[in-house]
Amino acid sequence: MEWLNPYHLQVASFMLINAILGVSIYVTLSTGQLSLGNAGFMSIGAYTAALLSTQHQIPIPVGILAGSLLAGTRGSLSAFRPCGFPASTSPSPRSDSARFSGPSSSTGCR
Repeated sequence: MEWLNPYHLQVASFMLINAILGVSIYVTLSTGQLSLGNAGFMSIGAYTAALLSTQHQIPIPVGILAGSLLAGTRGSLSAFRPCGFPASTSPSPRSDSARFSGPSSSTGCR
């Protein structure tokens, strides 16, 4: 089992991680949107898992689970915007006073 040395396992792990990231980015690109948030949330989860495993001696599977939960929670929180904030900062046909005046019927806030 010479192929099961640490170098080959590390290369295989990096290949699988990058394949997962590539597929997740392909899904958004196939809809015509460019979103690099996938890589950002993946880095949040990976950093959390590595920190818990190396600094706090938590088992690796538990660290991975905690990292994915944190990244998923952070992703869910960034999907929602508070009421009263504009959906984008791009120029719109409305005036600035109407744009920042508070919640409107189009925001879904009551």
